Amino acid sequence: MSERLETIVLDASKDVKEIGQCMVDIIEKVLGHTLHGMSQAGDHNISHHLYVATTTAAAILHITAKIMTMPEDESKANEWNEKAVSRVAVLAAGLLATRCLVPGEESFCIDFSPISIRAAIEAAEKITGENNDHHYNPSMVKMIKTVQAPADLFDNSGAVKDMHGDRTVH
Repeated sequence: MSERLETIVLDASKDVKEIGQCMVDIIEKVLGHTLHGMSQAGDHNISHHLYVATTTAAAILHITAKIMTMPEDESKANEWNEKAVSRVAVLAAGLLATRCLVPGEESFCIDFSPISIRAAIEAAEKITGENNDHHYNPSMVKMIKTVQAPADLFDNSGAVKDMHGDRTVH
């Protein structure tokens, strides 16, 4: 597993979908082994297992939110990097993951697109009751305003044509 991780990190020329799928595989395997190890050690407490899975997901959502809020001005990058991410951005990141993950009978696929980003940001606005564009990267906000708004957060059920192979939209 570590060899595969090193390959991902060192080979930036790989297709983004392939890198994404490798990351999913690694996280699922590591988390699965961790939870199995906890069970083998006698910890069958679902709250403990849920805590481990939730903290793993929270760490990934934190990184996603940081990316969504990245400044365009490189001179502000150090200051931005040291700041905590806003809860609104974390909310939008969680909603983006929810929007993109389309469950199937045996697995799931990822439907990632500008429309998904827009759906997540608009859903976060409905929850907070205010426009939160100032929390996000301005170019990202400008880009998502050019795509048609979905009817709601889950308005992508018809987008997935085929769930065979890797977990991406075909």
